Amino acid sequence: AQAQEATAVSAQSTAVVAKEEAVVAQGEAEDQRAIAVSEGQNALISSLAAQSQLIQSRQLGILVALEAYNASLKKGQISPAVQTSLRSSLAEFSGVPVNIYRAGASFVQFSQDNRWLISTAKDGQVQVSDLSEGLNFTPIMLTYNDGARKFMVDNNEKTQLAASPDSQWLAGIYVEEDTGESGVWIWTLNDLDAGPQILDLPEGAASPLKIAFSSLQSKDYWLAVGLDDGSIYTWDMSNLQQAQADLFYKDKFGRSVPDLLFSPDGLWMVGVFLPTDSSSGGEGASSSVMLVWNIKNQVGDPILVDLLGTTIGNLTFSGSGRWLAGFSNTQPDNALKLRLWNMSTLT
Repeated sequence: AQAQEATAVSAQSTAVVAKEEAVVAQGEAEDQRAIAVSEGQNALISSLAAQSQLIQSRQLGILVALEAYNASLKKGQISPAVQTSLRSSLAEFSGVPVNIYRAGASFVQFSQDNRWLISTAKDGQVQVSDLSEGLNFTPIMLTYNDGARKFMVDNNEKTQLAASPDSQWLAGIYVEEDTGESGVWIWTLNDLDAGPQILDLPEGAASPLKIAFSSLQSKDYWLAVGLDDGSIYTWDMSNLQQAQADLFYKDKFGRSVPDLLFSPDGLWMVGVFLPTDSSSGGEGASSSVMLVWNIKNQVGDPILVDLLGTTIGNLTFSGSGRWLAGFSNTQPDNALKLRLWNMSTLT
């Protein structure tokens, strides 16, 4: 009986030891499993951090860097590599570079429908970017389609082009690099690959200086151009294929038209007339004036605003069309002043 009892005790002790060993083995297996999971997470985090720096799409790169950061945060330890990847991604998110120029950039605008981003350089190069499918696009270089012509750049280093208010057209003034001759061309924004249409001016017409679209609220939808002999020509945009250049106004002194614009409310067209070496003589030929037409109602002669010996440029209307502003250069002190006109009184 004593022998049997001793055997039972031994067996029980063996069972306890085996159970303890099993518990230890289970703990070790769980530890190994946790280590494997942790190492797998570390590998994933490191991979995400590295990939975030290689992805070309900046938005996607930031999202991947944030994923690595959040995974590290759950682990309770954010590695230096993850911190570096997130800082690097966010530091570069100060704007997406979309166009590269060999000359200084001079002008940028969006079309009214926010689809087209139009940018220009001081050498007359123009690039158009289609934003309808996000930021992964290749800009269309308009001036590469016809190497003999470039967009004209005025004395203020601004490229002469304009996007239409209905976002259908992009018009500009071109210069023939070989001959120096200039003219007006226009693209259909939805079919830029088709190239430009040349809008003919009358034979013998002077060189165009300024181009502008009228507002859609105007009585007539025009593309207008001011020439260096004081002429203003318009084209009817409602029937461009059949439209011809119509003479809207001719300055009797032959002063140039370096600035021309329409008010957003469709009521006004404004032209600046400056004397040139070729201007004719006579009283008033040496004065700089601004002419204002009521084109919506088409009543009366243009309103003459004497600029009193100053030159004025960079005119712009307020969004409502109530105000007109521009910079004037006053002689003889050559002081640059910002001038403002109330369009209801032109004062």
